[in-house]
Amino acid sequence: MEKINNLVISDNSKKVYLSVLKRLEKHDFDITKKVNMKKVTKLLNNFDKVSSKLDLLNLIIVIGITDDDIMNDLKTLRKELQHNRLDKNIQTMNDKGKTLMKYSDFENKLNELFDQKKYKAYILNYLMVTYGLRNLDLDINVCHKKCDDIDDKKNYLI
Repeated sequence: MEKINNLVISDNSKKVYLSVLKRLEKHDFDITKKVNMKKVTKLLNNFDKVSSKLDLLNLIIVIGITDDDIMNDLKTLRKELQHNRLDKNIQTMNDKGKTLMKYSDFENKLNELFDQKKYKAYILNYLMVTYGLRNLDLDINVCHKKCDDIDDKKNYLI
């Protein structure tokens, strides 16, 4: 924990690292002891998601005690996992693309929302497609004039 707290990274990154450290401990993996590929492979086999494996591996690389040979093997494994994740993401996006409506159909639906005076739905969809916003970004407070009390942690639409 001390090593994580001493890293020059954001507080959110530290929280993520601490969470990953707890997962390591839950699987009886002591990051302070000598790491070898057999132990790492055994650990990673407990996880299905490539992103989980990468989280664990990154923490081992960043704060684990390893020699140069094992460090090189760990970095090679990390690159392999990153390529696997990218390939899987590309496949997933290609599969999703087959089920999504065409952009022209989306534009027609968007215009229908406006014509039907469903302005909230129109605005939300317009903002998502125009600015690439996420659902969380669209958790907004609608004001009919400038809001008096503005909270920096909230989004506003005037």
